[in-house]
Amino acid sequence: KRTLRFLEIDEREFMIRTHATFKNGIKFVNWREDPVKVGRHHYYHPFEEVPRIDGMWLVDVWRCLQADKAIVLDYRYMTAPPAFISEKLRSPKTVDSKPYEGLLDYAYHTDTVLFGRYLREVAMARGVKRVVDNVIGVQSDERGLITALNTKDHGAIEGDLFIDSSGFGGYLINRHFGTEFTSFNDSLFNDPAVALRVPYRSPHAPINPFSTATAT
Repeated sequence: KRTLRFLEIDEREFMIRTHATFKNGIKFVNWREDPVKVGRHHYYHPFEEVPRIDGMWLVDVWRCLQADKAIVLDYRYMTAPPAFISEKLRSPKTVDSKPYEGLLDYAYHTDTVLFGRYLREVAMARGVKRVVDNVIGVQSDERGLITALNTKDHGAIEGDLFIDSSGFGGYLINRHFGTEFTSFNDSLFNDPAVALRVPYRSPHAPINPFSTATAT
């Protein structure tokens, strides 16, 4: 959201063009304990900062209240308003909210293909030159820093900044600079993730204003 505002992109147009919806946070399902033992459970990771009350972090207020065993307050709902509005399927904005502003902080769900095409269109309208070609080699200076990319049909394309977007292939990062992949597998709770869109059973079904990440 901050990047789009910095680029002076109209929020309404962006949402229409990319089929976007609002996202209050992420709902993590069955991440804390084995659901077979404790049942299905969840918590929300919001985009909002934990608020303060009279200068005291709300999380500290919650800890004090938890000390009284007679009071049971769920942390995620007391300290994170987005959890409430997510459960109620509410938007973080009102009809009177200004672009990129709302009652709570938020992000978006978008069609990533449409989003990429839209950003490309905006960039080209502002003077960016798009070249579609295959990189077949790299030119570098005596320090090994890249000065140009050799392409199949357009020859050498010089530049001051090159961003490697070749994914796991690492055409520039790995092949040219020889940077090795560093694994954090020994400290990760999980190493695979599958992202997918879930179809709605009815065209009139409500739209979830959050992403769902379910541990299996």
